[in-house]
This record gives sequence, structure tokens and C-alpha cells, in this order.
Amino acid sequence: MTRKSSSDVESLRRQVASLKKENKELQKLVHQSKRIPKYIPPPSTINKETILSFGLSLVGTPKWLTCGAWLKMRRFRSHFGVGPSAIVALISDMKRLQSKPINLTYLFIAIAWLKIYETEEQMAGRWGYGEKHCRDTVLDYVARIQAMKKWRISFRRISTKSRFLPVDTVHIRCQEFRCTPDSKWYSFKFSGPAVAFEVVTDPDTGYMVWINGPEPANIDDCVFLRGGKKDKPK
Repeated sequence: MTRKSSSDVESLRRQVASLKKENKELQKLVHQSKRIPKYIPPPSTINKETILSFGLSLVGTPKWLTCGAWLKMRRFRSHFGVGPSAIVALISDMKRLQSKPINLTYLFIAIAWLKIYETEEQMAGRWGYGEKHCRDTVLDYVARIQAMKKWRISFRRISTKSRFLPVDTVHIRCQEFRCTPDSKWYSFKFSGPAVAFEVVTDPDTGYMVWINGPEPANIDDCVFLRGGKKDKPK
């Protein structure tokens, strides 16, 4: 074996450092390509079809955009919980009721979190942003969605034809709560964790006009209706 000179060793070190830098840049581009779609629909073209394609481009591969309509919808709902029509209506309400601009990518990140309930580290790996950025983004957009409750859920929208208002307790499937694991979150409807909401609907229009909750899923309907809690029934 021949002993390499110090200049050769230094040259090899520089080459290794250069390759590491190139690899880091490539990894950065890969992460960016995962979270940033090639096409973001402008506000004037937002409809069911464009939102469906945009959502799938965020979470899937190009092949997802060429499959059948039923499979597209199934994949979309598995990541975002609702269909594209609901998100189109949400965007319309946010534009009408809020002055802040909407970043579609950030909005989809927040909606995906409401469905999947990922940790900050999981979101950072999925979307390519830092943990703090993911946390702040989700908190901001979920708060903006929640702030529209007073306009969207209101007795002022009751139809004049309605003579009665049905009330029911519905369960919403969720992930198990890491900070408060308990059997009280178990839903017999889903055989898994869920939260309960008390909902009043307008029988003429079908719209929700009032909502109460959430409460643990195993609360009794009568206890919920009378304003009690699981441990303090009324």
C-alpha cells in the first residue's frame, strides 16, 4: 500500500464535505417537493375538482390524480376527513367572514391534523416544515375555523316553517387522548375513541342551528340533554 500525502487526504476531505453539502440540498428539495404542489389553484378557480386535485397532490403521488373518481374521494377523505365540497364551502365562508388571507397549503395542513391528529414531529416529517411552524400553523387555522361558529351555528337561521327542532347526540371519531387516556372516551358506535356533541337541526333546511360539546363519548344522552356531566348528572 502506498501512503497518501497530506495534500491528497485534504483533497478527499473537501470532496466528502462537498458531497455531504450536495446531499443535504437534494434532501431539502425532496422535502419541498413533498409539501409544495406544482400547481396551486388561484382563488377564482376554486371548486370541487380543483380542491380534490390539490389535496391529493399534497398527500399523494402523481398516480393518485389518474385513478377513478371513487378511489380519489376515498383517498381524499382518509387524509382530510371531509369531501372537497365541504372544504370549498369552508374557504368561501373564511373569505366572506374573515379579512386575513388564506394559504391553501396551511389550511389543508390544519384540516389533515383535525382528521389524523398527528404529533408535531409527525407533521414535520410529512409536510417538511419545522415543528414550531407546524404547531403555529395548525393553531392559527383551527382557531380561524372555530371562530366562524357564531355565524354558522345560530338559531337565527331557523326556517319560519319549522314547528319543532330535533336534538340528538352524535359521536365524532378521534384519536385516543395521550394526556387523558380513559375508558370514558370509548364510543360503542365506533368501538374506539370519540367525543360526543349535542346537535340541534332545522328539520326544514337540514342545517345545524345549535351545537354543544364536546363531552366524553360514553355520556348518557339524557344526562347530556339536561346539562349534566358524566360525574355530575342532572
